[in-house]
Amino acid sequence: MKRAFMYIIGAVLVSAAFSVNLPAKERKTKEKETPAPAAEAPKAEEGEATFTFQDEAQMQQFALLWGRRQASLTRLAVLQDYATEEQAKLGKVNEELMSQYHLDVNKHYTLNTDRKVLIEHPAPPAAGSPIASPTAPVSTP
Repeated sequence: MKRAFMYIIGAVLVSAAFSVNLPAKERKTKEKETPAPAAEAPKAEEGEATFTFQDEAQMQQFALLWGRRQASLTRLAVLQDYATEEQAKLGKVNEELMSQYHLDVNKHYTLNTDRKVLIEHPAPPAAGSPIASPTAPVSTP
């Protein structure tokens, strides 16, 4: 769960960084205050430019799109962690069912509360859904 919160906080920070934008006047003032660097050779670690933006609006549009992408990746990572955690819990429950009640978790059972017994049924045909796994539904005929 802590990892999930870290992903969410990271996504918020990335989104905030992309959405912070100085007004044009402040940017021009800051540009005047900072001296322009002498013609330097590009650093080797900077790499080659893959795209050049035509104007500020296009760059802002890219920043918003990139922020949405990062937020989606973060949400997917959180969901994947949650699914992994739930799979582990399901494994523990299945082990408990096998050890305490001698159930084969791949078979279909119903609970008859009048007779206080579990009744085994043939497995239903697979529906093709990852959620449609064999379970022991509780029912009273």
